[in-house]
Amino acid sequence: MTLKNWFTEKHGNHVVMYGDVYGDETNTFTDGTSVRTSYIKDVDEEDGKIFVKTCNSTYELDGSDLQEVKITYDGEQKQYEFLWK
Repeated sequence: MTLKNWFTEKHGNHVVMYGDVYGDETNTFTDGTSVRTSYIKDVDEEDGKIFVKTCNSTYELDGSDLQEVKITYDGEQKQYEFLWK
């Protein structure tokens, strides 16, 4: 499932995302449906693509005019942050 036009919002100690969903194989959402995700649990990068894992789903991020993701590693410890452009 792809999330386009996304941005993040902090909710207490957690972060959620807002964006437009495309390619939902469960057919819960039609293409272009605006959603708020559940809390972000992890962020991964694979073959230059960014994947965000939430409590309920995994989203491939398709760019954002508002934010970008920065993933860094300190040894084996991964850290990620969402930066405003």
